[in-house]
Amino acid sequence: MTLDTLGNGMTVFSENPLQSNLLPAPPWDHSQFRLDLVRLAGRTPAADPENASVRMEEETSPGRHRVELLLAPPLLPNTLTPGRPYAFSIEIKLHGRSQFMLEMRDMADAFDPSRHAYARRKFNLSDPDGDMFEHLPDGWARAEISVPLTEPRAVVAISLLDQGSEQYTGDGTSGMELRNAVFYDAGY
Repeated sequence: MTLDTLGNGMTVFSENPLQSNLLPAPPWDHSQFRLDLVRLAGRTPAADPENASVRMEEETSPGRHRVELLLAPPLLPNTLTPGRPYAFSIEIKLHGRSQFMLEMRDMADAFDPSRHAYARRKFNLSDPDGDMFEHLPDGWARAEISVPLTEPRAVVAISLLDQGSEQYTGDGTSGMELRNAVFYDAGY
């Protein structure tokens, strides 16, 4: 795999990710994806199928508004090395919100942060480009998170935030579009 470092210091994949296109067209197999207080609101096609996006809108219930991706076979190869750092990268476009959070952790049956790998990072669209965050054209941004996994499976959560808060009552129209989800070996 070849990694490129952009002028702003963000390192991104340029070829041969372990897996890309982790957001297939709905309907989704709910053993691989879980929606928490968001609903699928459509898919935006693109000339390049890799740039098609999935749109989600928050529900009006109080709580966390997010989607979880369960990264395990068949989405990922069976050859992940425990203890090695892996990264998840995604392009996101927010509607009605300006902040989001990425979380990545081991997919353990009984998750315990003291024994399992875990990382979380909040992003604000008003932040400048920097480590693990980059603005893209047309209101899109690319964010990345990495963690050394203790087992060859992971969970990634992409959450909407309301003024920095993870727990809030949704407005029923705000949401996010997601595209180009990529998982790769970050042991560079």
